[in-house]
Amino acid sequence: MFENLLAERSLFHLHVGKRGTAVTIASGGPTTPEPEARLTHLSRSSWRLDFHHHSGRWDRTPFAGDMTSMVDTAAGMRRLDDFSSAGS
Repeated sequence: MFENLLAERSLFHLHVGKRGTAVTIASGGPTTPEPEARLTHLSRSSWRLDFHHHSGRWDRTPFAGDMTSMVDTAAGMRRLDDFSSAGS
């Protein structure tokens, strides 16, 4: 389901990992994933959006809502863009 949301938004460079009640959206390859965003399940249809900080910690955001809205919020903030080609 998460993979489909990313693909629908042409975010093919990202992949999803699940751990407990959280879903992590990461860039990079399977052996070198770079966490970008995390959605934590709050209730039946509500998820909280957090962003990964370069220090290794998660920065909480005030955003919570359904899964689709949270992926759209993160993408709209350009936090899920592919910057890997910037140095090429």
